[in-house]
Amino acid sequence: MMKSNNKIVSLDELVDILRCAKRIKLYGAGLRLMSFMEMTEEIGMTFLAECILVSSNKGNPDTAYGIPVVEVSKASFHKGDVILLTMSDNFVEDAVKKLADYGVTENVYEIDYTIIDSMPYRKVYESIESFLKTYPNLESKYNIPVETEKRYVWTCWWQGEDNAPLLVKKCLESQREHLPEQTEHVIITWENYRNYIELPEYLVEKAMSGKIKPAHLADITRCCLLYKYGGIWLDSTVYLLDELPEECFEYEIMTRSTGERIYCTNVSWVTWFLGGRKREEMFRFIMEAFFSYLSCYDEISNYYMIDFLIAISCRELEGIEEKLSKVPINNVHATQLQKHLHEAFDERAFRIYTEGGYLQKLTYKESGYSENSIYSYLVSAD
Repeated sequence: MMKSNNKIVSLDELVDILRCAKRIKLYGAGLRLMSFMEMTEEIGMTFLAECILVSSNKGNPDTAYGIPVVEVSKASFHKGDVILLTMSDNFVEDAVKKLADYGVTENVYEIDYTIIDSMPYRKVYESIESFLKTYPNLESKYNIPVETEKRYVWTCWWQGEDNAPLLVKKCLESQREHLPEQTEHVIITWENYRNYIELPEYLVEKAMSGKIKPAHLADITRCCLLYKYGGIWLDSTVYLLDELPEECFEYEIMTRSTGERIYCTNVSWVTWFLGGRKREEMFRFIMEAFFSYLSCYDEISNYYMIDFLIAISCRELEGIEEKLSKVPINNVHATQLQKHLHEAFDERAFRIYTEGGYLQKLTYKESGYSENSIYSYLVSAD
Protein backbone atom coordinates (compact mmCIF):
# COMPACT_ATOMS: atom_id res chain seq x y z
CA MET A 1 0.00 0.00 0.00
CA MET A 2 1.08 3.57 -0.60
CA LYS A 3 1.57 6.06 2.21
CA SER A 4 -1.49 7.83 3.53
CA ASN A 5 -3.06 10.70 1.64
CA ASN A 6 -1.24 9.95 -1.62
CA LYS A 7 -2.88 10.84 -4.88
CA ILE A 8 -3.82 8.06 -7.30
CA VAL A 9 -2.63 9.23 -10.70
CA SER A 10 -3.15 6.21 -12.96
CA LEU A 11 -5.87 3.68 -13.65
CA ASP A 12 -3.48 0.79 -12.99
CA GLU A 13 -2.72 2.23 -9.58
CA LEU A 14 -6.42 2.53 -8.77
CA VAL A 15 -7.14 -1.03 -9.92
CA ASP A 16 -4.24 -2.31 -7.84
CA ILE A 17 -5.47 -0.58 -4.69
CA LEU A 18 -9.02 -1.83 -5.14
CA ARG A 19 -7.83 -5.36 -5.78
CA CYS A 20 -5.63 -5.47 -2.66
CA ALA A 21 -8.01 -3.71 -0.25
CA LYS A 22 -9.95 -5.81 2.25
CA ARG A 23 -12.38 -3.05 3.21
CA ILE A 24 -13.15 -0.02 1.05
CA LYS A 25 -14.93 3.15 2.08
CA LEU A 26 -15.74 5.96 -0.33
CA TYR A 27 -15.83 9.52 1.01
CA GLY A 28 -18.06 11.95 -0.89
CA ALA A 29 -21.57 11.51 -2.32
CA GLY A 30 -21.72 14.16 -5.04
CA LEU A 31 -20.86 14.50 -8.72
CA ARG A 32 -17.38 13.08 -8.28
CA LEU A 33 -18.77 9.89 -6.74
CA MET A 34 -21.13 9.50 -9.70
CA SER A 35 -18.25 9.91 -12.16
CA PHE A 36 -16.20 7.37 -10.22
CA MET A 37 -19.00 4.78 -10.17
CA GLU A 38 -19.74 5.25 -13.87
CA MET A 39 -16.08 4.80 -14.76
CA THR A 40 -15.63 1.62 -12.70
CA GLU A 41 -18.78 0.14 -14.24
CA GLU A 42 -17.62 1.09 -17.72
CA ILE A 43 -14.34 -0.81 -17.43
CA GLY A 44 -15.86 -3.72 -15.49
CA MET A 45 -13.96 -2.97 -12.30
CA THR A 46 -15.78 -4.88 -9.56
CA PHE A 47 -15.33 -3.97 -5.92
CA LEU A 48 -17.48 -3.92 -2.82
CA ALA A 49 -17.62 -0.64 -0.91
CA GLU A 50 -18.55 -0.98 2.74
CA CYS A 51 -20.12 2.49 2.87
CA ILE A 52 -20.08 6.00 1.47
CA LEU A 53 -18.87 8.50 4.05
CA VAL A 54 -20.25 12.03 4.23
CA SER A 55 -19.35 14.89 6.55
CA SER A 56 -23.03 15.36 7.39
CA ASN A 57 -26.12 13.25 6.69
CA LYS A 58 -28.19 16.39 6.22
CA GLY A 59 -29.18 16.69 2.59
CA ASN A 60 -27.76 13.28 1.69
CA PRO A 61 -29.69 10.06 0.93
CA ASP A 62 -29.58 6.97 3.14
CA THR A 63 -28.08 4.95 0.31
CA ALA A 64 -26.40 5.62 -3.02
CA TYR A 65 -25.70 2.97 -5.66
CA GLY A 66 -27.04 0.44 -3.16
CA ILE A 67 -24.33 1.40 -0.65
CA PRO A 68 -25.16 2.78 2.82
CA VAL A 69 -24.38 6.50 3.28
CA VAL A 70 -22.86 7.05 6.72
CA GLU A 71 -21.88 10.23 8.54
CA VAL A 72 -18.15 10.17 9.38
CA SER A 73 -18.86 10.76 13.07
CA LYS A 74 -20.98 7.57 13.18
CA ALA A 75 -18.76 5.32 11.07
CA SER A 76 -16.74 2.37 12.35
CA PHE A 77 -13.12 2.30 11.22
CA HIS A 78 -10.76 -0.67 11.27
CA LYS A 79 -7.07 -1.17 10.65
CA GLY A 80 -6.49 -1.75 6.97
CA ASP A 81 -9.48 0.27 5.78
CA VAL A 82 -8.89 1.91 2.41
CA ILE A 83 -10.65 5.26 1.97
CA LEU A 84 -11.01 6.78 -1.49
CA LEU A 85 -11.84 10.49 -1.54
CA THR A 86 -14.54 10.72 -4.22
CA MET A 87 -14.91 14.49 -3.92
CA SER A 88 -13.80 17.78 -5.45
CA ASP A 89 -10.25 18.90 -4.80
CA ASN A 90 -11.44 21.83 -2.70
CA PHE A 91 -12.94 19.50 -0.08
CA VAL A 92 -10.02 17.06 0.21
CA GLU A 93 -8.08 18.93 2.88
CA ASP A 94 -11.12 19.28 5.16
CA ALA A 95 -11.99 15.60 4.65
CA VAL A 96 -8.48 14.47 5.55
CA LYS A 97 -8.58 16.60 8.71
CA LYS A 98 -11.97 15.22 9.67
CA LEU A 99 -10.77 11.65 9.22
CA ALA A 100 -7.70 12.42 11.34
CA ASP A 101 -10.01 13.67 14.10
CA TYR A 102 -11.38 10.12 14.25
CA GLY A 103 -7.94 8.54 14.20
CA VAL A 104 -7.92 7.64 10.51
CA THR A 105 -4.62 8.60 8.91
CA GLU A 106 -3.60 5.47 6.98
CA ASN A 107 -4.59 4.47 3.45
CA VAL A 108 -6.50 7.64 2.62
CA TYR A 109 -6.28 8.29 -1.11
CA GLU A 110 -7.05 11.35 -3.20
CA ILE A 111 -7.90 10.62 -6.84
CA ASP A 112 -6.62 12.52 -9.84
CA TYR A 113 -9.95 12.83 -11.62
CA THR A 114 -8.28 13.14 -15.00
CA ILE A 115 -8.16 9.34 -15.02
CA ILE A 116 -11.89 9.23 -14.24
CA ASP A 117 -12.94 11.85 -16.78
CA SER A 118 -10.67 10.71 -19.60
CA MET A 119 -12.98 7.87 -20.63
CA PRO A 120 -16.21 9.89 -21.14
CA TYR A 121 -14.06 12.71 -22.59
CA ARG A 122 -12.75 10.33 -25.24
CA LYS A 123 -16.26 9.04 -26.03
CA VAL A 124 -17.66 12.54 -26.50
CA TYR A 125 -14.62 13.50 -28.58
CA GLU A 126 -15.09 10.49 -30.85
CA SER A 127 -18.81 11.24 -31.25
CA ILE A 128 -18.05 14.70 -32.72
CA GLU A 129 -14.86 13.81 -34.58
CA SER A 130 -16.35 14.45 -38.01
CA PHE A 131 -17.55 17.87 -36.80
CA LEU A 132 -14.06 18.72 -35.53
CA LYS A 133 -12.62 18.10 -38.98
CA THR A 134 -14.86 20.80 -40.51
CA TYR A 135 -14.91 23.36 -37.68
CA PRO A 136 -14.34 26.32 -37.76
CA ASN A 137 -14.66 26.55 -41.53
CA LEU A 138 -18.33 25.59 -41.65
CA GLU A 139 -20.75 28.45 -42.16
CA SER A 140 -23.61 28.50 -39.68
CA LYS A 141 -26.96 29.97 -40.56
CA TYR A 142 -28.10 29.97 -36.94
CA ASN A 143 -27.88 32.68 -34.29
CA ILE A 144 -25.70 35.22 -36.03
CA PRO A 145 -24.62 37.76 -33.36
CA VAL A 146 -26.78 40.88 -33.31
CA GLU A 147 -25.92 44.50 -32.72
CA THR A 148 -27.68 45.68 -29.59
CA GLU A 149 -26.98 47.97 -26.67
CA LYS A 150 -29.04 45.80 -24.34
CA ARG A 151 -27.41 43.80 -21.58
CA TYR A 152 -29.03 40.50 -20.66
CA VAL A 153 -29.30 37.97 -17.88
CA TRP A 154 -30.85 34.79 -19.25
CA THR A 155 -32.60 31.92 -17.56
CA CYS A 156 -35.12 29.28 -18.56
CA TRP A 157 -38.24 27.55 -17.36
CA TRP A 158 -39.80 25.88 -20.36
CA GLN A 159 -43.36 25.85 -18.99
CA GLY A 160 -43.26 29.52 -17.97
CA GLU A 161 -42.74 31.17 -14.59
CA ASP A 162 -46.40 30.80 -13.56
CA ASN A 163 -46.04 27.01 -13.79
CA ALA A 164 -42.72 26.79 -11.96
CA PRO A 165 -42.26 25.23 -8.49
CA LEU A 166 -42.30 27.70 -5.62
CA LEU A 167 -38.55 27.59 -5.04
CA VAL A 168 -37.89 28.28 -8.72
CA LYS A 169 -40.26 31.27 -8.59
CA LYS A 170 -38.32 32.63 -5.61
CA CYS A 171 -35.03 32.12 -7.41
CA LEU A 172 -36.33 34.00 -10.44
CA GLU A 173 -37.56 36.81 -8.18
CA SER A 174 -34.14 37.02 -6.51
CA GLN A 175 -32.48 37.27 -9.90
CA ARG A 176 -34.69 40.16 -11.01
CA GLU A 177 -34.20 41.99 -7.72
CA HIS A 178 -30.40 41.80 -7.74
CA LEU A 179 -29.42 42.77 -11.27
CA PRO A 180 -27.30 45.83 -12.03
CA GLU A 181 -29.07 48.77 -13.61
CA GLN A 182 -29.88 48.60 -17.30
CA THR A 183 -29.87 44.81 -17.33
CA GLU A 184 -32.78 42.93 -18.85
CA HIS A 185 -33.88 39.65 -17.26
CA VAL A 186 -35.29 37.18 -19.80
CA ILE A 187 -36.94 33.85 -18.95
CA ILE A 188 -36.86 31.55 -21.96
CA THR A 189 -39.98 29.37 -22.42
CA TRP A 190 -41.55 27.17 -25.07
CA GLU A 191 -43.70 30.16 -25.98
CA ASN A 192 -40.96 32.72 -26.54
CA TYR A 193 -37.69 30.97 -27.44
CA ARG A 194 -38.21 31.63 -31.17
CA ASN A 195 -38.21 35.36 -30.41
CA TYR A 196 -34.55 35.09 -29.40
CA ILE A 197 -32.83 32.14 -31.09
CA GLU A 198 -33.07 29.76 -34.03
CA LEU A 199 -32.87 26.00 -33.58
CA PRO A 200 -32.76 23.40 -36.38
CA GLU A 201 -36.17 21.81 -36.89
CA TYR A 202 -34.76 18.29 -36.47
CA LEU A 203 -33.56 19.33 -33.01
CA VAL A 204 -36.91 20.87 -32.05
CA GLU A 205 -38.76 17.74 -33.21
CA LYS A 206 -36.52 15.53 -31.07
CA ALA A 207 -37.06 17.78 -28.08
CA MET A 208 -40.85 17.82 -28.56
CA SER A 209 -40.92 14.02 -28.80
CA GLY A 210 -38.95 13.66 -25.56
CA LYS A 211 -35.78 12.28 -27.14
CA ILE A 212 -33.83 15.33 -25.95
CA LYS A 213 -34.17 16.08 -22.25
CA PRO A 214 -35.26 19.61 -21.26
CA ALA A 215 -31.97 20.06 -19.39
CA HIS A 216 -29.99 19.30 -22.54
CA LEU A 217 -32.19 21.63 -24.59
CA ALA A 218 -31.41 24.32 -22.00
CA ASP A 219 -27.69 23.57 -22.44
CA ILE A 220 -28.00 24.18 -26.17
CA THR A 221 -30.17 27.26 -25.66
CA ARG A 222 -27.76 28.98 -23.29
CA CYS A 223 -24.92 28.68 -25.80
CA CYS A 224 -27.10 30.01 -28.62
CA LEU A 225 -28.14 33.01 -26.50
CA LEU A 226 -24.64 33.79 -25.25
CA TYR A 227 -23.12 33.55 -28.71
CA LYS A 228 -25.83 35.73 -30.27
CA TYR A 229 -26.30 38.35 -27.53
CA GLY A 230 -23.73 37.81 -24.79
CA GLY A 231 -24.67 38.36 -21.16
CA ILE A 232 -24.99 35.99 -18.22
CA TRP A 233 -26.91 32.72 -17.97
CA LEU A 234 -28.29 31.73 -14.55
CA ASP A 235 -30.09 28.45 -14.08
CA SER A 236 -33.63 28.83 -12.76
CA THR A 237 -32.45 27.35 -9.44
CA VAL A 238 -29.77 29.98 -8.87
CA TYR A 239 -30.69 32.23 -5.94
CA LEU A 240 -29.05 35.66 -5.87
CA LEU A 241 -28.23 36.77 -2.34
CA ASP A 242 -26.74 40.08 -3.40
CA GLU A 243 -26.39 42.21 -6.50
CA LEU A 244 -24.75 40.52 -9.45
CA PRO A 245 -21.45 42.44 -9.77
CA GLU A 246 -20.95 44.69 -12.78
CA GLU A 247 -17.60 43.02 -13.40
CA CYS A 248 -19.37 39.78 -14.36
CA PHE A 249 -20.16 41.41 -17.69
CA GLU A 250 -16.57 42.49 -18.33
CA TYR A 251 -14.94 39.10 -18.91
CA GLU A 252 -14.74 37.40 -22.28
CA ILE A 253 -15.99 34.28 -20.48
CA MET A 254 -17.48 34.45 -16.98
CA THR A 255 -18.43 31.61 -14.66
CA ARG A 256 -18.14 30.39 -11.10
CA SER A 257 -14.57 29.24 -10.58
CA THR A 258 -13.10 27.25 -7.70
CA GLY A 259 -9.56 27.04 -9.05
CA GLU A 260 -9.85 23.28 -9.57
CA ARG A 261 -8.79 21.31 -12.63
CA ILE A 262 -11.85 19.58 -14.07
CA TYR A 263 -12.84 17.47 -17.09
CA CYS A 264 -9.23 16.90 -18.20
CA THR A 265 -8.41 20.63 -18.32
CA ASN A 266 -6.42 23.02 -16.14
CA VAL A 267 -9.39 25.25 -15.30
CA SER A 268 -12.86 25.11 -13.73
CA TRP A 269 -16.33 26.33 -14.63
CA VAL A 270 -20.02 25.62 -14.11
CA THR A 271 -22.75 25.85 -16.71
CA TRP A 272 -25.43 27.02 -14.26
CA PHE A 273 -23.62 30.38 -14.01
CA LEU A 274 -22.03 31.05 -17.37
CA GLY A 275 -21.61 34.17 -19.43
CA GLY A 276 -19.43 36.21 -21.68
CA ARG A 277 -19.35 38.41 -24.72
CA LYS A 278 -21.35 37.83 -27.85
CA ARG A 279 -19.37 36.20 -30.67
CA GLU A 280 -17.33 34.31 -28.08
CA GLU A 281 -15.85 31.35 -29.95
CA MET A 282 -16.44 28.85 -27.13
CA PHE A 283 -20.19 29.40 -27.32
CA ARG A 284 -20.23 29.05 -31.09
CA PHE A 285 -18.19 25.84 -30.87
CA ILE A 286 -20.56 24.24 -28.35
CA MET A 287 -23.67 25.38 -30.23
CA GLU A 288 -22.40 24.00 -33.55
CA ALA A 289 -21.14 20.79 -31.93
CA PHE A 290 -24.58 20.11 -30.45
CA PHE A 291 -26.27 20.84 -33.78
CA SER A 292 -23.88 18.49 -35.61
CA TYR A 293 -24.18 15.76 -32.99
CA LEU A 294 -27.99 15.83 -32.99
CA SER A 295 -28.11 15.70 -36.76
CA CYS A 296 -26.61 12.22 -36.38
CA TYR A 297 -28.00 10.98 -33.05
CA ASP A 298 -31.49 11.08 -31.56
CA GLU A 299 -30.34 11.37 -27.93
CA ILE A 300 -27.50 12.95 -26.01
CA SER A 301 -25.58 10.06 -24.50
CA ASN A 302 -23.75 11.86 -21.68
CA TYR A 303 -25.69 13.99 -19.19
CA TYR A 304 -22.68 16.31 -18.84
CA MET A 305 -22.13 16.63 -22.59
CA ILE A 306 -21.88 20.43 -22.41
CA ASP A 307 -19.03 20.21 -19.88
CA PHE A 308 -17.08 17.79 -22.04
CA LEU A 309 -17.64 20.07 -25.04
CA ILE A 310 -16.22 22.97 -23.04
CA ALA A 311 -13.24 20.76 -22.14
CA ILE A 312 -12.74 19.81 -25.79
CA SER A 313 -12.91 23.48 -26.79
CA CYS A 314 -10.12 24.18 -24.29
CA ARG A 315 -7.89 21.76 -26.17
CA GLU A 316 -9.05 22.41 -29.73
CA LEU A 317 -9.44 26.20 -29.77
CA GLU A 318 -6.65 28.62 -29.05
CA GLY A 319 -7.21 30.91 -26.09
CA ILE A 320 -10.30 29.32 -24.47
CA GLU A 321 -8.48 27.82 -21.51
CA GLU A 322 -6.60 31.09 -21.05
CA LYS A 323 -9.87 33.05 -20.93
CA LEU A 324 -11.27 30.66 -18.32
CA SER A 325 -8.06 30.91 -16.30
CA LYS A 326 -8.58 34.68 -16.03
CA VAL A 327 -11.89 34.26 -14.20
CA PRO A 328 -11.24 35.07 -10.53
CA ILE A 329 -12.10 32.43 -7.95
CA ASN A 330 -15.63 33.23 -6.83
CA ASN A 331 -18.64 31.72 -5.06
CA VAL A 332 -16.64 28.70 -3.93
CA HIS A 333 -19.38 27.70 -1.45
CA ALA A 334 -22.25 28.21 -3.89
CA THR A 335 -23.50 24.63 -3.54
CA GLN A 336 -23.46 24.52 0.26
CA LEU A 337 -26.92 25.86 1.05
CA GLN A 338 -28.77 23.19 -0.95
CA LYS A 339 -27.32 20.57 1.39
CA HIS A 340 -28.96 22.24 4.40
CA LEU A 341 -32.43 23.20 3.15
CA HIS A 342 -34.07 20.80 5.62
CA GLU A 343 -32.35 22.35 8.64
CA ALA A 344 -34.13 24.74 10.96
CA PHE A 345 -33.32 28.29 9.93
CA ASP A 346 -30.60 29.89 12.03
CA GLU A 347 -29.25 33.25 10.92
CA ARG A 348 -25.67 32.52 11.99
CA ALA A 349 -25.60 29.13 10.27
CA PHE A 350 -27.20 30.63 7.15
CA ARG A 351 -24.41 33.23 6.96
CA ILE A 352 -21.77 30.53 7.31
CA TYR A 353 -23.29 28.43 4.51
CA THR A 354 -23.47 31.41 2.15
CA GLU A 355 -20.35 33.36 3.08
CA GLY A 356 -18.01 34.64 0.44
CA GLY A 357 -20.45 34.72 -2.45
CA TYR A 358 -23.42 36.43 -4.02
CA LEU A 359 -25.31 33.39 -5.27
CA GLN A 360 -26.32 29.85 -4.34
CA LYS A 361 -27.25 26.91 -6.60
CA LEU A 362 -30.35 25.32 -5.05
CA THR A 363 -32.62 22.39 -5.87
CA TYR A 364 -36.41 22.16 -6.07
CA LYS A 365 -36.55 18.35 -6.34
CA GLU A 366 -36.90 17.51 -2.64
CA SER A 367 -39.91 17.76 -0.34
CA GLY A 368 -41.00 17.35 3.28
CA TYR A 369 -39.60 20.65 4.55
CA SER A 370 -40.77 21.89 7.95
CA GLU A 371 -42.24 25.35 8.47
CA ASN A 372 -39.08 26.59 10.20
CA SER A 373 -36.63 25.12 7.67
CA ILE A 374 -34.16 27.08 5.58
CA TYR A 375 -36.25 26.14 2.55
CA SER A 376 -39.35 27.71 4.14
CA TYR A 377 -37.33 30.81 5.02
CA LEU A 378 -36.27 31.22 1.39
CA VAL A 379 -39.67 30.69 -0.20
CA SER A 380 -41.42 32.97 2.28
CA ALA A 381 -38.89 35.81 2.04
CA ASP A 382 -40.30 39.12 0.80
